[in-house]
Amino acid sequence: MSIKNSWTLRYAPIPAFYWMAYSALCGYASFFLLGIGLNSTQTGVVIALSGAAAAFLQPLIAGFAQRPKSPSLRVLIAASAGTLSLTALLLLILAGSVPFLTACVYSVGIVLLQTVMPLINALGTECINQGKKLDFGLTRGLGGLAYALTSLLMGALCAVWGTPAVPVITILGGGLLLFFTGQFPFRKSPSAGTGDASDQNAGGLRFFRRYPGFLAMLAGLTLCYISHMILNNFLLQIILHKGGTVSDQGISMFLACCGEVPAMMLYSRLLKRVKCAVWFKLTGFAFLLKAALSMLAPNVGLYFAVQPLQFFAWGMVSVAAVDFVNQLMRPDDKIHGQAYISVPLLLGSVIGSPIGGWLLDHTGLDSMMVFSTVCAAVGAAVLYMSVGRAEKEIKKA
Repeated sequence: MSIKNSWTLRYAPIPAFYWMAYSALCGYASFFLLGIGLNSTQTGVVIALSGAAAAFLQPLIAGFAQRPKSPSLRVLIAASAGTLSLTALLLLILAGSVPFLTACVYSVGIVLLQTVMPLINALGTECINQGKKLDFGLTRGLGGLAYALTSLLMGALCAVWGTPAVPVITILGGGLLLFFTGQFPFRKSPSAGTGDASDQNAGGLRFFRRYPGFLAMLAGLTLCYISHMILNNFLLQIILHKGGTVSDQGISMFLACCGEVPAMMLYSRLLKRVKCAVWFKLTGFAFLLKAALSMLAPNVGLYFAVQPLQFFAWGMVSVAAVDFVNQLMRPDDKIHGQAYISVPLLLGSVIGSPIGGWLLDHTGLDSMMVFSTVCAAVGAAVLYMSVGRAEKEIKKA
């Protein structure tokens, strides 16, 4: 076995079991929260507040992780995975008996999952930066495959077990994430977190003074993610509106992941033909096309046919955004950069979830789908115009 394969195989279970837990807890959040008695608006608020908390915490955790004396990324991920499993166990014990308390515990689980995502990405890219031969795109693709298979499994389990299926699979994913992270032979680089102390303390203000174009790029990405998160968080309602069932939700998620996974796995090869920034620009238009065709699909069958567009949307942006930061940013900015590039996904949920839920309850699903498409259109335009500027600023920094 080659060294490259060795490190790739050692790291691969970490994103795989992370996305397994994410598929259960975040992918089926609407199913669980509606199942304990919340309505669409309340479900959207819970998801939004979770995203807001995670968006606030991510840069703080990244700043902490970048300090020379902080625990390694491996320790931070393992601690989060253990806490996630305990949180899911509490959900199973509560079993929706106290809806408000159950929703609060559920929110904690979402926050844990969303804040650990950039740390897992940073763990992989830091190994690469230390000279280890690791195929990040392939491991991210295996994570997408785990998400796809879990989504399919969850569709079947939810139809039989109901809401308990969500915490059970989350406990399994979190436990396996804890185990494989604990086994991963990562050592923090002695140079990690080095740099000017005032730079370390200045945080976001210093970061965006250095990379002002990066902020505009994040704004465009946020608008695309608002569209993406509306389609994801209210997928059950969309599927039912188009004549489908809970099991069809799992099939739809599986098909979307089947579109994502090849993009992730083939990314390193695609990068040899077209540079990262170009792929990054094009993802916005893929989000727009997927939102528009999802809106126009008259039935579940045609809705299923739209899902493979995830190849150029989430599939491509999930690796291109991480690679964009890792290729171009200064070493002392990379962990912060990975945190900030993950914030638009959280903001997309924070903004899209309550608005989508309100539109769904008060004006109907069609208006929610129109809003999703408009956000994707504006986001695609902003992203296309801002990526090139951000790239130039990063290279000059």
